[in-house]
Amino acid sequence: MNNVLKLSVIFSIFLYQRGTAQHRISITIDGIPAGKEIILGYHFADQKYAVDTVITDEMGKVVFYGDTELKPGMYFLYNPNEIWFDFIVKEQDFSLTFSKKELYKDLEVKNSLENELFKEFQLQMLAANILKDSILKSFKQTSKKEDTIAAQKKLIDIEKEVSNNRKSIIKKAPNSLVANILMLMERPEPPDYKEIKDTDKRRTAQLQYYKNHFLDNIHFKDIGLLRTPLLKVTVEEFFDKVVVPHPDTILYYCDKIIRESEFDAELFRFWLVTFFNKYEKSDIMGMEVIWVTLAEKYYLTGKADWLKPEDLTNLQEEVDFLRPNLIGKIAPRLHLLDTALNPLYLEQMNAKYMVLFFYDPNCGTCIKKTPELGALYPQLKALNAEVLAVCVPTKVDEWKNYVKKNKMKWLNGADPNTQSNFRHDYNVRYTPQIYILDNKKRIIAKKLDTSQIIEFIKNHSRYH
Repeated sequence: MNNVLKLSVIFSIFLYQRGTAQHRISITIDGIPAGKEIILGYHFADQKYAVDTVITDEMGKVVFYGDTELKPGMYFLYNPNEIWFDFIVKEQDFSLTFSKKELYKDLEVKNSLENELFKEFQLQMLAANILKDSILKSFKQTSKKEDTIAAQKKLIDIEKEVSNNRKSIIKKAPNSLVANILMLMERPEPPDYKEIKDTDKRRTAQLQYYKNHFLDNIHFKDIGLLRTPLLKVTVEEFFDKVVVPHPDTILYYCDKIIRESEFDAELFRFWLVTFFNKYEKSDIMGMEVIWVTLAEKYYLTGKADWLKPEDLTNLQEEVDFLRPNLIGKIAPRLHLLDTALNPLYLEQMNAKYMVLFFYDPNCGTCIKKTPELGALYPQLKALNAEVLAVCVPTKVDEWKNYVKKNKMKWLNGADPNTQSNFRHDYNVRYTPQIYILDNKKRIIAKKLDTSQIIEFIKNHSRYH
């Protein structure tokens, strides 16, 4: 070891002894030879990040220390082909000793209640998994119905015991990070509601209870949960499987969670970005109102201070394109000319449903979709629906030739004098674009394929 390196090591030890180190985690792993790299990392939602790397000594020992506190959460030790070991960081000075082969079975913990609790949970899970594997093995070896039923009952009983064991740990240390992690695995247990005689109504009441109490198990103010693999998937389960996929309902819960996280910059950024990205990319029609609302409430008001000015400018432009044509809004004005170059106004049309079809005669997809829509036109008329096809380019001859060639017998309009702002108001940055309006000219659907139009209108008519 050269003199500079010696001085560096001595200085580091001196700093720790003087008490300037803010975290010190000592790990001894029996069965790991000297000279192995052990990576310290942490879970962050569905990602994993490395923090530090230390080489094992002759005793298989590594010490991770530094002059800042480690943020609480679920961390891991890793070396390819050697070890993967999850543990908890909340206390900043503790030690763990275990063997490469047995892991939690022979784990010794010093100065960390969190890891004592985590060890207890891991051993319970290990015992439960051994039992389940045994039952599943015997289950595969039998064809008797009574044996199958018995095996299924045993598996259910094991799951109940696992849940009871989790609850026991939670009760033992309710303010611990481990307790809050285990709470993420629990689900609400609705009452029997035996007083409700109607089966469907009872089931509805139980589902409502389940939805209303699902988030009770999530301690959103515990920043340590962010550094676990469970928090995000649990919240995603709530939004994807529990909540009715209606924009107003989803927006209510998004906003609730974001507001609860505003006390911590990292939590706030995580949830805002998570929901913003989720509903920007959603395939469910109408969800873009969530994206627009979050943009206007948080990003464009300066609360998302990590965005660059040019990013905010681009975001504002995108919001401006989407805001006028959100589902539920009255359709923006359309003042066009028909093929005789007479005025054609959307406001004067009185069909029960209006199908707006924005197209470009030179667009390959439009060329394909126009005759498809034409074949549907008799069915649309039977449903009291009308089509207004709007040519996006301004070349009159090209437009008229396209109408004639495709025998477009519905209402045809264009804006050759560019007097209308429909390209912006209907977000016609690409073609084709299809909107459906109700009899009040309210937008009830958008971005549909031609094959979806008839079914959508029939479904809408059933409930309106």
